[in-house]
Amino acid sequence: MSTPLVPYRSLSMPWFYPLPLTLILPTVYLILRHRHRRRHRLGLCLTCGYDLRASKDKCPECGSPIPQSEIENPK
Repeated sequence: MSTPLVPYRSLSMPWFYPLPLTLILPTVYLILRHRHRRRHRLGLCLTCGYDLRASKDKCPECGSPIPQSEIENPK
């Protein structure tokens, strides 16, 4: 007894064709992570990048609150 034929489709291409598509999300993640860490290190607002050295409770540019760690440990 033979097995019934099952129709299927196949796609063949070099491995590097889908590579740019698979690298989009990791690249965006790394760029955003780098931006966040840089802003945190320099004492900038994490939302808009405004300089927070003279501010105490919230960002004057966008209104987001300043984390307590930044207030207690200014750089």
